[in-house]
Amino acid sequence: MAAYIIKGQISNIPEPDFHEHADFALFIDGQRFDFSKDEYMSVQPCTVSREYPANVAYAHGLESDDLEDSAHLHDRNGTVVHAHKPGVAWHDFFESLNMEFDDGEFVDDQGGEYLANEGAAFYYFVNGEAVEQLANREIRDLDQVLISYSSTGEITQEELLIQQAQITNNACFYSEACQHRGPAPYESCGAAHEDPAILKWLGL
Repeated sequence: MAAYIIKGQISNIPEPDFHEHADFALFIDGQRFDFSKDEYMSVQPCTVSREYPANVAYAHGLESDDLEDSAHLHDRNGTVVHAHKPGVAWHDFFESLNMEFDDGEFVDDQGGEYLANEGAAFYYFVNGEAVEQLANREIRDLDQVLISYSSTGEITQEELLIQQAQITNNACFYSEACQHRGPAPYESCGAAHEDPAILKWLGL
């Protein structure tokens, strides 16, 4: 019989029992920003307690309130953000990557600055619906978020639809909301099948 570590057995620090995920994409003048680089990844693995309460998975350490522990990326997957604390907003996520994000402004980790002005504009979409503000919006489970910047301020509806179509639909794996498509990756501290390599990695 297969063994599982299920979501109900997970304690995520800094907020127990909170583990939500959202798909997202950022485009700058039609080019997708690559968030899959090593420097953007959280490298702290999930750990499993052998003390009481036994077999409880801790997502990121035991006592931490760092932004990186509250919102981050995993395993070179630059399309799904993991949130471990209620109220974490999109600007918090970008700050955890040493970037700045506000409505009408984005500064990447190399100092590249993108501003909305008379000749440039940002476009924000959440689940296919245009929104005027995103920076302070809470990261919510299974949201699909598009951030698109045009230095000329001009972008066609067709171009926006093409960009939206490139947003992944993989947050549901990590939130265990689409198990018919397969199990959650073990990095998610989600379901883990009785695979010897995975169970050994988890310390079971």
